[in-house]
Amino acid sequence: MKGERADRPARSVAEITLSEQTDRLESWKEIAAFLGKTERTVMRYEELGMPVHRLPGAKRSRVTASRAELTQWLNAGTRPEALVEPAPPEPKRSAKRYWIAGLVEAFLATAAIAIVLSRTHSSGLPADAKLTEHALIAIDSDGHTLWTYAIQRKLNLSIPHLPWKFTYVVDLPGDGGREVLAIIPYAMGPNPQDGTECEIVCFSPRGKRLWSYLPRETFQFGTHQLHGPWQILDPMVSRRGPIYVALIHSVWGNSFIVELNPKTGQSTIRYVNTGTIRTLGEIETSRATYLIAAGFNNEHDGGNAALIDERKRFSASPQTEGTRYKCISCPEGAPDYYLVFPRSEGNRVRKLYENPVKGFQVVGSEVLLVKREADDRFEDGMYLLGLEPSIHPISLRFGSSYDLEHHELERTGELHHTLAQCPERLHPEPVRMWTPAGGWTELSFGPSGSDQ
Repeated sequence: MKGERADRPARSVAEITLSEQTDRLESWKEIAAFLGKTERTVMRYEELGMPVHRLPGAKRSRVTASRAELTQWLNAGTRPEALVEPAPPEPKRSAKRYWIAGLVEAFLATAAIAIVLSRTHSSGLPADAKLTEHALIAIDSDGHTLWTYAIQRKLNLSIPHLPWKFTYVVDLPGDGGREVLAIIPYAMGPNPQDGTECEIVCFSPRGKRLWSYLPRETFQFGTHQLHGPWQILDPMVSRRGPIYVALIHSVWGNSFIVELNPKTGQSTIRYVNTGTIRTLGEIETSRATYLIAAGFNNEHDGGNAALIDERKRFSASPQTEGTRYKCISCPEGAPDYYLVFPRSEGNRVRKLYENPVKGFQVVGSEVLLVKREADDRFEDGMYLLGLEPSIHPISLRFGSSYDLEHHELERTGELHHTLAQCPERLHPEPVRMWTPAGGWTELSFGPSGSDQ
């Protein structure tokens, strides 16, 4: 999967991942809990310049703060303990007594700062996590280890189908905490070829194991039964709350999406695809909020993208009845839109079998779908589609190195026409689209000039 990581584009707003979380504290109560002080005390700290932010138009007491900014303020040498109520005049003391008292006060002040910083770290939340061969380690925003979870089983961190990453930090209940989600790949034997099974585990901010999901699903495709091992490719937290996880069969490439309850880990199968699922995201239109699952379809022999109304209980990719591609153990249900993209001529020359849709970007009412045409050699195909009032084609473009690659294929005799005469530039092959109501139709794109 080295190629999968290297050639996938930067993730868009539509592909918000689990680790993209806020560090904002929403009230004096949360700020006080973070600093280990009373609300009255932290209100007084504001007079010393403690960074807080007031909501425009709100009452004076409505404030927010950043954990990172508060930690930086404390680490900068700030002495909040210096803000104390005026003390009554003390009786006169000798110079020696003043000197001793000064030492005591300095010691107490230093100890107080140390206590505040200690409380800051002890009450800190995970900002990141890393998976090693023997443990999961949670780290705070300063790089300090918060907790370590020992793993007893042997791991395989070089599995063929690598996920985007193994660890994610996310506020799952939305209560200001930060849970850690870890994809843990267990080796199924002493040899790499023995296989790998992946478990997704949720930990509390303090390192308590809350729940886990180990895929054991079985699906019947034609006369063949697939029962794993399943490997996790791409998890995503929905705007609606649940966690969606894409899983792939390590041999045949068929895949499915499971929905996990963020509080309990309870699993529900939501989508099955005859072929790989490479990336997940969401698209909002006036009609619905769609889960988008992009990848490749084995029967239709091309990159694909499915749009599924998130209110639907289940759907499966549209496959031909009576073939080995049809899931016969799946319940009834289909995507709202299923798109299959043609192979480019460069892909056919380079003979890359799997040419999946590897990513997408949503901008307003349009979505740009990016399809891999070859391994680091032939540039990607980029299809721009409109979403409103319904899905329709806008434009087709190729990556910036397309012209150079085309000239090289001309030079080697692998292509027998010039770029200006390129058939797929002048008359691009259509994208096939399937809907429950209309079946298969075609989306035709206009010419894609070399100046695009």
